[in-house]
Amino acid sequence: MSTIAEAEKAVKFNVFYAKKNVVDSIWKEAIIEGVNITYPQAKVIVEHNQTVEGLTVTGTITVYNLKLAWNYLFEHLNSLVDFEFVAKINSILGASLVHNAGCIRNIPVGISGTAWQPEMPDFDTAKATIEKIANMEPGLKMFGYLCRSQLFSDGNKRTAQLVANKMLIADGRGILAIPPECKHDFGEKLKRFYETADDSELQKFLIETSIYN
Repeated sequence: MSTIAEAEKAVKFNVFYAKKNVVDSIWKEAIIEGVNITYPQAKVIVEHNQTVEGLTVTGTITVYNLKLAWNYLFEHLNSLVDFEFVAKINSILGASLVHNAGCIRNIPVGISGTAWQPEMPDFDTAKATIEKIANMEPGLKMFGYLCRSQLFSDGNKRTAQLVANKMLIADGRGILAIPPECKHDFGEKLKRFYETADDSELQKFLIETSIYN
């Protein structure tokens, strides 16, 4: 079998695997974002578009928006990853939750647990950087950049994870889903990356714990 045929087969399987496990991915993303939700509750929201007892309105919308963002991702696996794509994902994730979701932020933001503060984003720089990473680097580099740059006023980690997954799935490299039991360690690795700009520990951690295929 040719290398091209093998690559195409890997991508097809990756898409199948990602769709089959989308509830699990959404549940894990919600947990990492601090939503107190069980897997069965996530399944009801994702598969049946129903609310569940005991979950806040914000939590419910967060999970539903994750579903919509994953649907958009699957529909646009062949699209270029550029600023417009990233902004669209953020706008879907922030719908009914965040004012001006999908718009590059123009206010300073802080990061919980650290005194480090991201710079105010510049549109031209962000656009060029996203295009450069998309053309030259694997999905985890994009994940790190979108987390650390904090381009939007909210939803940056969710946006980063969805965009990274688009790249990983389209390349047949698996899916990125951080296990709930790794939430603390992930937070520590991410905080260290924020403070140092060295993503080596974070990437190693994600590869060892959070890539599934």
